[in-house]
Amino acid sequence: MHSRIFSIWSCLLLMLASPLCAHSDTIIELKNGRLVGLPARFQPAALDLGKGLLTISGKKIEFSDYLKSRFAELKQYDLEIVSSWYHEPKILPPYISLRIAPKGRDYAYKILVDMEKLVVREAQLEVKLDESSWRFIPIDPALWKD
Repeated sequence: MHSRIFSIWSCLLLMLASPLCAHSDTIIELKNGRLVGLPARFQPAALDLGKGLLTISGKKIEFSDYLKSRFAELKQYDLEIVSSWYHEPKILPPYISLRIAPKGRDYAYKILVDMEKLVVREAQLEVKLDESSWRFIPIDPALWKD
């Protein structure tokens, strides 16, 4: 009897906690250089990979020469932009994540930017090992912090 009550109690706790713990990024669209989908407090927002410039709340960050050189070598690529700003900022600051994957290649660059401080928090290389697995290699901060 106790195990049945425990099971029911556990299920109830999981159902109640799931929405609180669930987190999903918001997909951001790039239209004519503008980032569409961010809330008003982060506007105006724009991205120019050719120049290595990201604008959030009207403030600009220029990516390091190292990161810009990675973008410059990419003639055709898939760009995925996601963001999150609706969580506890003490745990995770509002961020925007750029994933740049060259077409026909088995790797991608991923850059995570803190939207409030407008600094790169992380950069990594994602290498596809096979159909179901990837290896994530951090890029040395000395290369993306000019």
